[in-house]
Amino acid sequence: MEQFAPHSKPYLLIAVTVLAACWMLFALDKDTHNFADLLKPGNLVALAIYYLPTFLISIALLRLFARRGGSGRSIVLALIIGIPISFSGIIITLLLLKH
Repeated sequence: MEQFAPHSKPYLLIAVTVLAACWMLFALDKDTHNFADLLKPGNLVALAIYYLPTFLISIALLRLFARRGGSGRSIVLALIIGIPISFSGIIITLLLLKH
């Protein structure tokens, strides 16, 4: 069983990958035309709303999968499962709150 310290590479890799995934999601938005649009206050708030839960869910999955196998495979599984589940849950929640 492999344990990860909070300052270790897997956490940094997950943090950067989740941030990139959030920015890619925002880039799909019809109102986003360039990188500067991603740094507008409204988008930064949305980034926090998407980033924090996605990062935490990915870390939780990493810890769960790390108990069962190697760290490389665990990181990939945590990201492949965590990002879509988190984004879907957040989008559904926001749509339900909108109505």
